[in-house]
Amino acid sequence: MAEDTPFLTVSETKASMAAMRQPLHGPFVWAGDELADASDWRFDLTPAMAEEIDAALTRFKARGGAWPDMRRGDFRIPLTARLLGEIATALVEGRGLAKVSGLPVARYAEEDLKTIWYGIGLHLGTPVSQSHAGLRLKVIRDEGASVGEVYGELREQNGARFLFAYARAVSNGPLRFHTDRTDVVGLLCVDQAASGA
Repeated sequence: MAEDTPFLTVSETKASMAAMRQPLHGPFVWAGDELADASDWRFDLTPAMAEEIDAALTRFKARGGAWPDMRRGDFRIPLTARLLGEIATALVEGRGLAKVSGLPVARYAEEDLKTIWYGIGLHLGTPVSQSHAGLRLKVIRDEGASVGEVYGELREQNGARFLFAYARAVSNGPLRFHTDRTDVVGLLCVDQAASGA
């Protein structure tokens, strides 16, 4: 080992750890009630942006492409891209989340929605997989009472049924607090539940 390799002394390590225990400050520190009253994380697509997205979808489909093979240049949305740039800044430097409204989801078939969502995502970052299967996009919907049989469940000693994480994601049951293994996660709500949080 080289003699000039830097090491932290015990006092430097303690000082560094103490600094890590300080409360965080900034726009990314918020509580739910504060967020409910704020508008700086909410963004709206204009009708012109929605039409631009529709035109990008039409062009992409006319070329016969499949969304998993799409590149950013394949989904040209210059007007919307300016708004997505603001959203990217809000994600990195602001509250760390954004809600975008105004996409007329009822107009589209499921495969078209995948293409649109993937195309929009390409303007915010680089898609990566979150699963061992390489999935970059997944439709989440209640798959019925048999999800435990399909995706797995555990039985605890008291006999209670406990669904694996993936099975919970495709059921109408509650999700546990979790984090996804990416910098940015995008969720597109197509059919909102009649009730629930």
